[in-house]
Amino acid sequence: YGVTCGSTGEIIELDLSHNNISGSTPDELSAMANLRKLNFTYNNLTGISSSIVALKKLRSFEMYHNENMGRIPLEVIDFLQNLLTKDEQKISEKLRSLVKNSDQEYFVRSIPNQAFEWIVKQSSE
Repeated sequence: YGVTCGSTGEIIELDLSHNNISGSTPDELSAMANLRKLNFTYNNLTGISSSIVALKKLRSFEMYHNENMGRIPLEVIDFLQNLLTKDEQKISEKLRSLVKNSDQEYFVRSIPNQAFEWIVKQSSE
């Protein structure tokens, strides 16, 4: 369930949606060097581990509907920026400019396929 392997048995897709996972994304994910798609939607995540930046082949990272997400380290945001379309990158830069100076080291950004739903929701509260 939720695991897709490549022709040589390496894990290339991991769907962990709807699994009631809590806490931060596990550091052990960094060992999956060939991972291209990762889905953590509809869980109870509270953070993203910096170890995710080791996933150099990652092309899709979904984690919407994790309502208690905290702040995400800037190095993770910079890494995930590469997964955004050019239009999403433009929106992201505009949203980043709205961050208060005290929050410059961290910023929560939506992940592809979310159209910045979480940020828009948070900024309107």
